[in-house]
Amino acid sequence: MRARLLLVAAVGVIALAVWGVSQLQRTSAERSFTQTRAAEGMLTGMLDQETGLRGFALTRREDFIEPFARGTGAFARAAATARRSAGESRRRELVARQVGIATRWHRLADQEIVLLRRRRTRPLDPMQAVVRKRVFDQFRLANAAFQANVAKARERQISRSGFVSVAVILLVSFLFGGVGYVIIDRDANRRRRRQEVDREYRRTQAEFGETMQIMRDEGEAHALVKRHLERAIPGVGGDRAQPQQLRQPPRTDHTGRDRRHARDPPACGHSRELLRS
Repeated sequence: MRARLLLVAAVGVIALAVWGVSQLQRTSAERSFTQTRAAEGMLTGMLDQETGLRGFALTRREDFIEPFARGTGAFARAAATARRSAGESRRRELVARQVGIATRWHRLADQEIVLLRRRRTRPLDPMQAVVRKRVFDQFRLANAAFQANVAKARERQISRSGFVSVAVILLVSFLFGGVGYVIIDRDANRRRRRQEVDREYRRTQAEFGETMQIMRDEGEAHALVKRHLERAIPGVGGDRAQPQQLRQPPRTDHTGRDRRHARDPPACGHSRELLRS
């Protein structure tokens, strides 16, 4: 019964440990997905801003600048999500670097839009376009570094979770295995002791039966029964039971037979009935 309860407890603990590790993996995967989506959202927002700036510079029409405004809002929301989900300091630094570069590019783009609105026929400044491209390339590199950091952390967390899962299962298995071994070994020792006691009892009973068969008279049989009972029940009989009778020498008649047994034939018959039962 104990072994069954131990097995049920072990299965329950292992299942609980696996569930805990799976929850940890799930939380890590969700955080990694959120950060990856935030990084992609920041990059998409920057691309939308660049597209809106280029469309407005080519057409000088206000409807073509709509992607610029939409990309600005999308980038701000993605950056806020990245800040909230960034755990370690290195990742927070990468997010701050992207926001700083994007803010610088956005400032340069705003300046260009203002100039184009003032002078509709003004051509694009090539030098300013080169500067904006360099800044945008820096943002791409920072965004790629952030995504690489997120992917590396995800792989590291998955590896750690797998190790923790295996370690917990092995630890619980060894723990319950040791406790189970102790319980089973103790039960086995108890059964072994009971078997030894049973074998000893049968052996003494067999010896007693064989000895009774070779008794010469009723007196010797009675004394043998008494000694057997004293040995079978510790603390009963012995010198403390009948000290005066044991110290008195046997009285014999003219034939040499013990007169106590000669005067007490019913007790001998009662002994035979006890021996038969």
